[in-house]
Amino acid sequence: MTTQVVGPAWSQFCKDKEAMIQKAFRDLGVTLPVDGSRDHELQIKGFAAEGLKIGTRRTDSDSTGSDTFSDFHELPEEPVEDLDC
Repeated sequence: MTTQVVGPAWSQFCKDKEAMIQKAFRDLGVTLPVDGSRDHELQIKGFAAEGLKIGTRRTDSDSTGSDTFSDFHELPEEPVEDLDC
């Protein structure tokens, strides 16, 4: 019953608020190119645009090519259990 009500309501919300959703994704950088060419379009509440330092792993590595993200660690894969719903 809930999905029969929520599903159509969500569809209508997405239609009515399409421009707002697109703007939010653009402002937060979700839909901006990863090459940084449009980073100036970021508008994150509480952060001054000139205070944001955006970089990539490619440009943030040192001259030896090693990563400067020393606090980044891959998490081990966890087995996925088959759930009967």
